[in-house]
Amino acid sequence: MGHYFNPNIVTDGLILNIDASNKVSYPGSGTAIYDLTSKGAHGTINGSVAYVGAGVSSYWNFATASSANYISSTLSQPYVDCTIIFYPDFTLNSNSGLVGLIAASNDATNTDKSMRFGGATNPGPWTIKSSGLNADDWGNTSTTYYLNGVAVANGASLNAGWNILGAYRTNQTTFPSSFAYFLGTEGFSAGVRDFQGRIALCLMYNRQLTAREHAKNYAAFKGRFGFSSGGLSQGGVGGAE
Repeated sequence: MGHYFNPNIVTDGLILNIDASNKVSYPGSGTAIYDLTSKGAHGTINGSVAYVGAGVSSYWNFATASSANYISSTLSQPYVDCTIIFYPDFTLNSNSGLVGLIAASNDATNTDKSMRFGGATNPGPWTIKSSGLNADDWGNTSTTYYLNGVAVANGASLNAGWNILGAYRTNQTTFPSSFAYFLGTEGFSAGVRDFQGRIALCLMYNRQLTAREHAKNYAAFKGRFGFSSGGLSQGGVGGAE
């Protein structure tokens, strides 16, 4: 399977790899997205999620935050760490000020176990959620996130452009130990907590990555999405069009 994806990424424990720029993962049309690992965690595009071909920085576009718009799988696996590359749309106004990116369910089950961000009120920026954390969150106040090559804590702001984000799921109790992923939603029907923006790639692992491994994944993608070695996007907003 190695020749299908970037040979420089961490592969130990890798159980999901979907990539909008890889024709093996997504041919450019249709609703089927193919997992590049041997695990078969293939995804399905639901609702209005458009594909935008932009060479090595192609992406799936979530033009409108809606509980109907997401990418999902049916295979449950123990996803505990991730590297996800996305471009938030800071014009989003959420009635709860929250936006979801990775969830364990969709809104039909009304459960908000997810990776989510605060500050989803125009003009942003969104922040790694620093207050109101509870047992439904991917992380907690002591979680270290790896954002664009830099270790940050809760409360850090996302780029107004591409973000390469790594994070270990510290919720190992109330969050399902294994679940089928949903990208682009929070799965909580009591509030508008859905994603608006672009998702280019998602890697997920069945174990916790080290700081060195997160740095390796960042290094594998930084040039592709316009980042300098210091973690700052070239021109200020990596990948902006």
